[in-house]
Amino acid sequence: MLYDIVVDTNVFLHASNSEEERHEYAQEFVTRLQEAEIIFCVDEGFSDIESKNRSIIGGEYWRKLGAGTIGYEIVVHLARTERVRIVPRKVDERRGRIICRRIRDKSDRIFVKVAANSIEHRLVSHDFVDIPAVVRGRLRREIDVSVMDAEQILQEIA
Repeated sequence: MLYDIVVDTNVFLHASNSEEERHEYAQEFVTRLQEAEIIFCVDEGFSDIESKNRSIIGGEYWRKLGAGTIGYEIVVHLARTERVRIVPRKVDERRGRIICRRIRDKSDRIFVKVAANSIEHRLVSHDFVDIPAVVRGRLRREIDVSVMDAEQILQEIA
């Protein structure tokens, strides 16, 4: 059973978008995330109160997830039931260089860095443009971070 996990914003967005190809898997994943005992990892400064939030990940959630969407409600639920773990976004120099070399988008880098500092080293993401399969494989080999889509991670959630 997984202890903790990092979730890219796009997975929450896909859970609310029935026209998205990965909608059903995303919806099942976020539902299981809510029901399971998995800890949800975010970077420092996270608050479920938008005006108090200083987290980069939290800021992206509050900007992109609309109130009332399944993603928004689950993030708030996890925060209010104390299932959020604050994880540093700073990594050692070697891992930082690898992440910067492999991932161009600064926001995506934060998600990967938080995953690198989590216990399970798992990031659930549907971003195959900025984090394509070849980059996912390199991240797994080079810094032990597994970037998986919702369908793949469902196999690991009890």
